[in-house]
Amino acid sequence: MKICITSYGRHMEDIVDPCFGDNSIFLIVDTETGTMEAVDNASCSATQGDGFELAQRMLELGVKAVITGNVSPEDFRALKAAGILVYTGASGRARDALVRFEMGDLTRLGSPGGGVSRELT
Repeated sequence: MKICITSYGRHMEDIVDPCFGDNSIFLIVDTETGTMEAVDNASCSATQGDGFELAQRMLELGVKAVITGNVSPEDFRALKAAGILVYTGASGRARDALVRFEMGDLTRLGSPGGGVSRELT
């Protein structure tokens, strides 16, 4: 499964960026092969990113889930419409956020605007 982790840097040792869409780097991790690629977020320089554009980019990259600190209601709706799962509460190093995801220790959003459903991966 390909997972996107929002990040301040291009490596798994870098810190998770707390806000999807405003981050400058997406770390795309393939949990089956263990490979990772860093992808620039071209939308982060825009005054206000387009959630549907970002969701489309995630689909193009083959992403099935996003790990981040937080996500706006607009971005959440776009990701949900694209069938991409959203996990929030990530912090610290990207590598640690991935471990927390694999352990089922992140919150899977169930609805925009703060509604959450606690589901294990």
